[in-house]
Amino acid sequence: MVQNKDLERSQYAFNKVKEVNNAIRIDYSNYAKKLSVMIQTNGLVATVAFCKAKGGAYNELIEQLHYWLKDKQHLIVGTEPDLLTHLVNANSRQVLSLTYESIAICDWFKRMVEALIPEN
Repeated sequence: MVQNKDLERSQYAFNKVKEVNNAIRIDYSNYAKKLSVMIQTNGLVATVAFCKAKGGAYNELIEQLHYWLKDKQHLIVGTEPDLLTHLVNANSRQVLSLTYESIAICDWFKRMVEALIPEN
């Protein structure tokens, strides 16, 4: 059965949010709510670099984003070990394409966090 991209995004985000470790759930929830705005404001490369530097729940989100872009959407081709390495070596057209898709999936992370992780 052919699914539309938004449905695929929603299913992926739902499953990933449900899998989040309890130890980082609150931080993950807070960060997921901000991630698409961070990308829009600062750019994808700067946002990924910031998240990588912070680690913890930020890193979990970036790993989920990388998996989505590489293995689910096949927008990343190559042997780079992580998303940041790929982005700094990509051309502007690739970064723009990855940025649009990243914002779209991050919006779904935010929606699913709001639905699945209660606020304290």
